[in-house]
Amino acid sequence: MNDLEDIKGNIRVYCRVRPLNSREKSSEEMSQKCVDVSSLTNIEVGVNTARKEYSFNAVFDENSTQEEVFEDTRRLI
Repeated sequence: MNDLEDIKGNIRVYCRVRPLNSREKSSEEMSQKCVDVSSLTNIEVGVNTARKEYSFNAVFDENSTQEEVFEDTRRLI
């Protein structure tokens, strides 16, 4: 294991936001966006004023591909 991995520690938490499916897109109530990727490591969850922020080692938004996720995490698997 390299020095950078040793410094970061053994546990990583990643978040991947999935895109809405067709049923969710067709429903006005369900199509409200309740997850916002605010940075490469943070998301905000909730609607209107009832929002909470969460931090992760990395966040993949709804446009991230499987290849991008694997490329970023493959050294850990």
